[in-house]
Amino acid sequence: MSNNTSFPDPAEFGVWPGRGFLPTHDPLERLAECWPITAIAPNLPALLHAGKLREEADKLPVVDLSEFKSEIELECAMRSYSFTASAYVYAIGEETASRIPAGVAVPLHYLAKRLGRQPILSYNSYGPQNWRRIDEHGPIVIENLQVIQNFLGGKDEDGFILDHVEIEAEAGPALWHAPEIQKMAYLNNPEGLYQYLQRVSESLERMVATLARMPDLCDPDIYYLHVRPYLHAFKGVVYEGVEEYGGKPQSFIGETGAQSAIVPCLYAILGIEHADDPLLKYLAEMRKYMPTRHRRFIAAIEENKPLVREWVLRNKTSNPDCAVAYDKCIFLLWKFLKMHLGYADRYIHQQTQTSSSNPTSRGTGDTPFMEYLDKHVKETLAHMTL
Repeated sequence: MSNNTSFPDPAEFGVWPGRGFLPTHDPLERLAECWPITAIAPNLPALLHAGKLREEADKLPVVDLSEFKSEIELECAMRSYSFTASAYVYAIGEETASRIPAGVAVPLHYLAKRLGRQPILSYNSYGPQNWRRIDEHGPIVIENLQVIQNFLGGKDEDGFILDHVEIEAEAGPALWHAPEIQKMAYLNNPEGLYQYLQRVSESLERMVATLARMPDLCDPDIYYLHVRPYLHAFKGVVYEGVEEYGGKPQSFIGETGAQSAIVPCLYAILGIEHADDPLLKYLAEMRKYMPTRHRRFIAAIEENKPLVREWVLRNKTSNPDCAVAYDKCIFLLWKFLKMHLGYADRYIHQQTQTSSSNPTSRGTGDTPFMEYLDKHVKETLAHMTL
C-alpha cells in the first residue's frame, strides 16, 4: 500500500457506534401544520382505506420548500411526500396510476435534488428516517420504537419497518470501527486487528438475532398483500409540473433493503468480491437511492478494500486467531444473507401472485432476486480462509 493510504473518520459521514447509518438525531415526526402535506401524510391509512387518497392529493398545491435548511426538516418532508407519491400510484382498489399530481411531484422532485437521491420512496425514508423512541432516553430497539409514517398501518407493517431500524443500529459498532480494522491490517498489528474483528462479529451476531425475529413481527401473507404493494418501482410515471422531465414518463426503482449501506460496507471491510452478474449492476445503481454521505462512506472504505483480507490470507499460519476471527465474520454475514434469502423466498417467491403489479418472481427493486441472491450468498461463504 502507498504511503498516501488514509482512513476516513466515520463521524464525518454521519456514522456513529450506537446508530450506524441511522440519523445523528432522532427523526423529526412531522412538519408544522402550515404545510399542506401534513393534512395527508399522517392520515394515509384512513385515506387509502376510504378510497380518498388520490382525491385529496390532487388538491395539494405546489409549495416552495426552499426555506427548509436543516437535513432533519428535509428528511421529514421527503418521508411525507415520498410515502404520499407511492400511496397515490398504488392506491387500494385502483388501477396503478401513471401520473403524480404536481402538488406531490414538484416538492418530491425538489427534495430529492436537495438530498441527492431519487424522487421516490427509498429505504432511508421508509426505515431509518421513520421511527420515534417511546422512552426518548432509552435504546434504539424494537420494544422502545414506534413507526411515524405508515401506508395501511398495523403491527405487521410496523414490525417489518422496526426490525430494519434495529438492525441499522446494531450495525453501528462494525461500521464505526471499519477504518480502524483496515488501519490495523495496514500497520501489521495483529492484536488490534483481532480485537476489531471481534467487534464486527459481535455486531453481526446481534443483527442476525434481530433479523431472526422477523416472522414474529411480520406475517408473510400480510406483508405480501398489504405492505409490499406500496414499495414497488415507478414504471413510466409522469411527474406533473416538474420542468426537468418535460412531461415525459419517468421510471425509478422501488424501496428495497438493497438501498441500505450496511452490507456494501461489510463487503468492503472484509474484502468480499462477487463474480459479475446483473445483481452487481443493480446494487451499484442502488447507491443513487442512498443518502450522499452513506455512499461516500462506502467509497472511502472501498479505497482500502483488500487490506484486511490480504493480511489475513498472508498471515493465517502465523496468526491463526485473526483468521478465525475473520472467518467468524464471514460466517455470520453469510448467515445474515442466507436468512434474508429465506425470507425473500417465504415472503415473496412462495406467495400466490394477486396482481401483475405485485409479482412474486421479481423484487420491489424489479430484479429476479432469488437466483442472484443465492449466488451472492454462496460467494460470500466462499471467502472463508481456513
